Amino acid sequence: MKELPILKHREEIIQAVRNNQVTIIVGPTGSGKTTQIPQFLKEAFPNGQKGKIGITQPRRMAATSVAYYVAGQMNCKIGKEVGYQIRFDDHTTEGTLIKFMTDGILLREIQSDPELSEYKAIMIDEAHERSLNMDFILGLLKDLLKRRKDLKLVVGSATIEEKKFSQYFAGAPVINVSGRMYPVDVRYLNLQNQIFWESSYDKELIKEEVVNVVGEIHNSGAKGDILVFLTGEEDISAIVKEIEEQAFPGLVCFPLYGNMSFEDQMRVFEPINVRKVVVATNIAETSVTIDGIVYVVDAGWVKQKNFYPERGVGSLEIVKISRASAEQRAGRAGRTQPGICYRLYSEESFNDREVYTKPEIQRTDLAGVVLQMRIIGISNVENFDFIDPPDKEMFHAAHETLVTLGALNENNGITFVGRMMVRLPLEPRFGRMVLAAQQYGCMDQVLTIVAALSGVRSLFNRPKGKEEEAKEAHQKFKDRTSDFLTLLKIYQAYLETKDKRTWCRNNFLNMKALENIRDIRRQLQDIVLRVGFPSHQGKPEDLHKAVAAGLVQNICRSLAHYQYARRGKGTIFIHPGSSLSGSFFGNLPPWIVAAEIVQTTKPYARYCCAINPEWIREIAPQLCETIIEVVSFNRDTGKIEVIEHIRYDGEEICQQPAELDVKTFKEEQSRRIAEAEANGWIKLSFIFNIKELDWTAESGGMTYLALSSDIHIETGKTYYCSVKTKEDDVFFKIIKKKFVRIQFEVFDLE
Repeated sequence: MKELPILKHREEIIQAVRNNQVTIIVGPTGSGKTTQIPQFLKEAFPNGQKGKIGITQPRRMAATSVAYYVAGQMNCKIGKEVGYQIRFDDHTTEGTLIKFMTDGILLREIQSDPELSEYKAIMIDEAHERSLNMDFILGLLKDLLKRRKDLKLVVGSATIEEKKFSQYFAGAPVINVSGRMYPVDVRYLNLQNQIFWESSYDKELIKEEVVNVVGEIHNSGAKGDILVFLTGEEDISAIVKEIEEQAFPGLVCFPLYGNMSFEDQMRVFEPINVRKVVVATNIAETSVTIDGIVYVVDAGWVKQKNFYPERGVGSLEIVKISRASAEQRAGRAGRTQPGICYRLYSEESFNDREVYTKPEIQRTDLAGVVLQMRIIGISNVENFDFIDPPDKEMFHAAHETLVTLGALNENNGITFVGRMMVRLPLEPRFGRMVLAAQQYGCMDQVLTIVAALSGVRSLFNRPKGKEEEAKEAHQKFKDRTSDFLTLLKIYQAYLETKDKRTWCRNNFLNMKALENIRDIRRQLQDIVLRVGFPSHQGKPEDLHKAVAAGLVQNICRSLAHYQYARRGKGTIFIHPGSSLSGSFFGNLPPWIVAAEIVQTTKPYARYCCAINPEWIREIAPQLCETIIEVVSFNRDTGKIEVIEHIRYDGEEICQQPAELDVKTFKEEQSRRIAEAEANGWIKLSFIFNIKELDWTAESGGMTYLALSSDIHIETGKTYYCSVKTKEDDVFFKIIKKKFVRIQFEVFDLE
């Protein structure tokens, strides 16, 4: 077997680490960076020097498989000198020297020990992936290196903007490792009369082409396993099924994607005596080495998360991969012999693509990162030293999310809720949901819902030609008020069924999705037990309150048929697949909450339930506004009888009687007047126009018309009003009239 290219640079790398605080190592896939540099780092330090060597990998599967490989090379048992830690699985001991982990684990270690006092060296591997956590960690490490001159940092990558990274770390040296184990012949698809490959993603055409290429390779008689890159589980399952139906002799298919169980993922590494075809997402692009792969088939697309802060909408979009990703995929071939990469797109298309994948931190929701920054003690998050800083709008959206969830107050201070959320290794909205489940006593149901929302897969199958039959089968599970109750009904029936496969097939349900919910739920159960939260079964109302607490940004009020208003984010529509969309005989609930807003032809709300708007005051009081209407003043008791009108997004959600003393009322009124003046509201007194049957006020040569209000209007009283702007309406400019909404009455209690 040929020598790994990285071995020729062993002494150079060891000396660079000894002489520099930061070293950047760039080498193509297959050069041996991931498995050999950790061992070089061990040699770079004097014998007896205390401290661990931490190696981050972007995915759990990579951290685990690489740890086992390196332990084998060093002739030690996993968990001894070489170990790994991923979420829910810690295979390290006090004697572990080389520790592989995900970047999420390292981030949590930084939170608990900002000095990383147990470590003498950190290696950030596969830095080109530019994950959200990775970019944040690099910024934290850059700051830490100023305080810990003894700490060494190595940044490893196959395709990286090496000058940018070197400059970011004050001119750190760059070592380029050239050469692969074996050459890879890249072959492009002949695109004559096949322009579709260049414009849009067509899974049926891609499936056809992948099966054709796999068949050609297999029928050629040449030896070697095949690795196919696709976008996601649905496409992978379809192609695995198609290849298996072709019944190629001596060929076995294995799917590989992130949501599979660890045991199923590890099956791809098991040696077999026939040709292996691994059909994978980009999980197989980096660090995961499957022995025997000679051929790579690259469809050229990937599913990518994007977030649009102005609409508060996230989407999982299928986009073309970058040139760097294409090179990574090609590098998976040729590990044991010369390889071939078949690209299902033209060379022209390759050259027109982005050089590097856009960093995740510039295209995703930052709420989780911002909360972590605040917990660590970073208050000026917008000026944090990221390699590629996100837009300010992304930070503003994150802050708004955290305030809405009650994790931060309006002054950017961390609340008790925020500190509790950080203890749960979940994204903020799910963490808030779990905290609310503890409060309302419905943890059992909420864990199932969070597991389902984490999996992001449809439970319903609708095969072509059997749509009506499937619809009828699904109908018996549907609750017309709640997709969440529908989900729980399906999951409970699944658990109670012995022959799960037959039951899922007969009811047109996605068995893999249900298995995934079960597996994720087990992990979530471990999390809440460690925090000390007991399990409870709650009433539907309590369940929906807990769900709404985590999804409060997606509370919507009805505007028209299937159309809803979302606070500050425009209008949305209930997704046609929702249980609510075919209910209420066309009369949809006035208020709903949705698990997610997805943008397709329209902004659609998915996973919805009807809610009582009065709950908003209970689950998100920070988002409510109280309007005080004075009923009477009892001079004998010195008390003012009032009605408190509670509003959310300008709409009254409830009201209640109350009593205030004069001092408290005056203080509240002074505060509201100052706030009104700052908002540009105007003070008006109205008279009733009998001819037009409306209330009008005159001020500064302008006539103001009062919109309908919760507050009773009387002649001679004074009110602060917000102006409903009509600046672009020529008619209102001509007649010199404006609409106003009465916000509150001003009282003279002297």
